[in-house]
Amino acid sequence: MDEFLRAAIEETERGLAEGGIPIGSVLVHQGRILGRFHNRRVQKGCAILHGEMDALENAGRQPARVYRESTIYTTLSPCAMCSGSILLYGIPRAIVGENRTFLGEEDLLRSRGVMVEVLDDPRCQALMAEFAVVAENGIAVVAIFDSGPGVTEEEIPRLFVRLYRGSAARRSEVPGTGLGVAICRILAEAQGGGVPASSGPDGGAVFRVRLPLAA
Repeated sequence: MDEFLRAAIEETERGLAEGGIPIGSVLVHQGRILGRFHNRRVQKGCAILHGEMDALENAGRQPARVYRESTIYTTLSPCAMCSGSILLYGIPRAIVGENRTFLGEEDLLRSRGVMVEVLDDPRCQALMAEFAVVAENGIAVVAIFDSGPGVTEEEIPRLFVRLYRGSAARRSEVPGTGLGVAICRILAEAQGGGVPASSGPDGGAVFRVRLPLAA
């Protein structure tokens, strides 16, 4: 395994052990790690401490030349904010551990000349899966990550109203009826569970299906 991807995975494991979202990143310049860290949105209650952002912060301020000669590694496909930072600093290469759990703005990066390489690394995928399925006090919790247009915090309570679609979904060309999550909640509640929703770690939304474990 690439030593720098391994370092990003180590950061991911630290984040998971802290109870956070398992995404790690490292910034590499000429074979040396300048900065490394992991997503700390949960741990710090912060809206912007994504893995890539945290790695850039940990690297400190660098000359523009250094960024133009660097590679950023991230265990999960970079969201719009992190992709914007890659473009802002002129980082020419991004190595992505996996993009099956969440597909970020890879096409945008490529359209702006950034070389994006997706490794489909099984350990990166497994860490996100470990984060996605947990047991809490006799309740199985399956986290489903939606990489769609996303929802605002104000819209979340209305998501489960039949036929309701979020404002971003209505503006997009993605078809839908607004029935899917409402039906999921009805089925989950019939089993004594529920389906709380929240904004996703890197855009989109997260639906956590909660069902009682068998006695």
